[in-house]
Amino acid sequence: MAAARSRAWWLSRVLTAIVGSFYLVLSLSQTKLAWYDAPAYPLLALLAAAGLTEAFRLAQATTGRPVSYAARLGGVLALAAFSYLNQVQYLRQLSKVRFENHQLVYGHHLRQQRQQLPELRDYIIGTDGSFNDAPEFYRLAAEYQHGHRVRRLAPWQHSEAGRAN
Repeated sequence: MAAARSRAWWLSRVLTAIVGSFYLVLSLSQTKLAWYDAPAYPLLALLAAAGLTEAFRLAQATTGRPVSYAARLGGVLALAAFSYLNQVQYLRQLSKVRFENHQLVYGHHLRQQRQQLPELRDYIIGTDGSFNDAPEFYRLAAEYQHGHRVRRLAPWQHSEAGRAN
């Protein structure tokens, strides 16, 4: 038993050192994208499983009774809930950001315009000139689905449109 614990102890320390050094390198790097930490997740899952196993062993040794299946399932679900709660918060933040970027609200605007002004079939969408496919997608959708004629203009094209009309 001591040899098995010794191996588990060393394995947990090695995994912790690997994950810690990985996150240290990530924190020192200049570019940080959301998926850069993904390779550490399997190692963290192994550490979490080892921690739960050790917690169940300690609980059994302390109480003298085996830990029930429901208690083990509850422990696993409680541990898994933390990562999901974090993901839910991240998704909420992303859904708020989509309303801050005006180009991502074109679809809602064009649907409302079609409902309120059905006779309007020819119009111009002005963009800020950044590369974003959302206005182009909604322009094409309005043309193909409803037969509207939509022109998309970047800021440098607005003066040209004024001279053409």
